[in-house]
Order: sequence, then structure tokens, then C-alpha cells
Amino acid sequence: MEKYSGVVCLLLVILLLPKDSVASVKYPGFAVFGEQPRAGTFLVASRKMRFTRFRETVIFLTRHDERGTVGIIVNRPFVTADVTEADARIPELKGWWRLYSGGPVEPHIYSILIESRNNSRKRNYSATNLMFFSGAGNVVRFTSHRNWRGHYRVYAGYTGWYPGQLMKEIRLGAWHVMPGDTRLIFDGHPSFLWQRMIRRVQME
Repeated sequence: MEKYSGVVCLLLVILLLPKDSVASVKYPGFAVFGEQPRAGTFLVASRKMRFTRFRETVIFLTRHDERGTVGIIVNRPFVTADVTEADARIPELKGWWRLYSGGPVEPHIYSILIESRNNSRKRNYSATNLMFFSGAGNVVRFTSHRNWRGHYRVYAGYTGWYPGQLMKEIRLGAWHVMPGDTRLIFDGHPSFLWQRMIRRVQME
């Protein structure tokens, strides 16, 4: 009976904690879970992922709900790009240095991440200042606007998780969750982004 009393006491303590406190508790196998995965946040691959296809990746989530999770890798510019004749109408794909590998799922599908125009003097770097569109038609429409004042990047492919899968991976310590930031998404040296962000995770 005594061995169960300790468990009951622990559960009571957790239930009585403020909601914010429970979210920030360090559980075994978890990264610091102060940030919940949702659209507009980053997934930073932990060092445990070094033997997987997601080694040293930074993923920006574009959807996270009961249907599953979708995101795009933001730190993998293509070294070479196989641009087919059908894709040649997309201006940005004529220069391989402007195309990014969004993920291993359906690499023939293109999408674009756009920083919306902001006329205010105070710059907003949060993910709420972003627009995401998929499909070659949308990519053509936005890349053809030469007077667009915001940043944008074109991606081939995406990443995806079925419902509940991402949370299981986070519990195993595969990912660190961090707030979205447009300065990091449009960073001028994306190949070094993971190294910078993983150091930030270790400092928190």
C-alpha cells in the first residue's frame, strides 16, 4: 500500500501545478518542452538524429493538428537541381542556388514561403508574418513579381508525420522545439543554421 501512496502524491502534485509549469517540466527523454509544436515553430534535430535522413536539419512547421504534421526543411539549399522542361517556367528554378530541399516527401512538388510586406517601422520577425503556398502555379505567380519587397524561398518536397507520430519522436528526444523567426528562415548562410540553433538549445 505504501508504494502506491508515493505515486498518488506525485500525481496530486502534478495536477495542482499551474498549467504553464507542467509544460516546462523536463521529462526523461524530452528536450526542454517549454515550446509546444505548432504551425509557425521550428523543429531542430537533436544529436540523436545523426544517423537518419534528418541529420542536422531545421524544419519549419506549416501545419500541426489532428490530421498530422507538415513542415519544410529550411537549411538545405540544393547543390544541384534537376530542373525539368515543365519546371523551367518558374524563374527561381533557373538558378540552382535559389532552390531548397524542403524534404524527402514528393520532391517534385514545389512550394514557396513568403515574408509578407510590412510597411510599419517596427519589423516583425515572428512566424505570423509569413505566408506559405504549395503548387507550381503559386510559385510562378509569386516569383514573377519582381517588385515584391519581402523575402521568399522556393522549396522542393516537404516533410510529414501522421497524427501522433511527431509527439512520439519528441518524447524520444529526437527534436527540439523552438519559436519561429523569419531572420533564421531567410538567413544568408542556411548551411550553418543547425549548428547555431543546436548551440542555442544547449544554452537554455
